[in-house]
Amino acid sequence: MPTTPCWARRAVCAAGWTDGFWELALHEWDVAAGELIVAEAGGVVESLRDNRGVSIAAGNSHMVETMRKFVR
Repeated sequence: MPTTPCWARRAVCAAGWTDGFWELALHEWDVAAGELIVAEAGGVVESLRDNRGVSIAAGNSHMVETMRKFVR
């Protein structure tokens, strides 16, 4: 289990320190704050897989599109 909170990993993405971020099997409370931070920074957060709980990809629109091609 990661030691960094989910919202903080998305904040790192929103700050531009990473190109993108994906994670599977989250809960709604894991995603809410991070999604807002990414959106306010001009990024995109999209659903990744419907069969793995709340699963998201975050980053700029090009990076999220690329991640969706490879993460299944």
